[in-house]
Amino acid sequence: MSGRDVEPRPGPVVFVAHSDPEVVAGSLGDGLRAAGLTLAISTSGRELLERFDPAVPGCTLLDLLLPPSGGLDVLAKLRGRRPSAPVLMIGEAPTARVAVEAMRLGAADVLETAFDPHLLQMRILELAERDGRSVLAEQAHADRCRRVRTLSRRERQVLDRVLQGRSNKEIARMLQVSPKAIEIYRAGMMRKLGQRSSVVMARWLSLCARCMTASPVFDGCDCGGPVRMPSDQTE
Repeated sequence: MSGRDVEPRPGPVVFVAHSDPEVVAGSLGDGLRAAGLTLAISTSGRELLERFDPAVPGCTLLDLLLPPSGGLDVLAKLRGRRPSAPVLMIGEAPTARVAVEAMRLGAADVLETAFDPHLLQMRILELAERDGRSVLAEQAHADRCRRVRTLSRRERQVLDRVLQGRSNKEIARMLQVSPKAIEIYRAGMMRKLGQRSSVVMARWLSLCARCMTASPVFDGCDCGGPVRMPSDQTE
């Protein structure tokens, strides 16, 4: 396979950047292809960075001595593209200092070129599968953020109180509008969020703490924190 060929097969991609493409020849490459992975082989850091797609799940196998500036420099740039993308560093007898620096920069592992091909294949498959789940979660998060941003200020106020378990009559009293208006705001809110059930919607939003607590002018999400219900204040 030439340095610019990507096999037109679906599934995760293993981006290989190595000065010697033969590193993925033979049983290793055959095993990865048989497992449904596409191999995208580059021979320089510049070429890899041009081809790397942060939206595509998979794994990157990166030569520590990759020209022109070395694998660690490329690793840092890849992590800037998508911090969660798994990268395996490979090299001839890497020193402890290099290995520590690679791990500090976010490498999933640092291996010797002579590492058992079967074990290397299993490690790549493990990371690619894990990354597939990570990419799906990131895409779901992006969709959730996008949908929440479409809510109007009033719809966001209604959402906050729905998440508190308030009835339409209670929300109408708190916001000083009619129950019929709340029904209209609530229907619009559910349509924009793509939800039909308040229970399912609450579970869907609970995956992101900021979606549950952000101000009506929603300005972004930081997932991972505990869900805190907004304070109960009348308008």
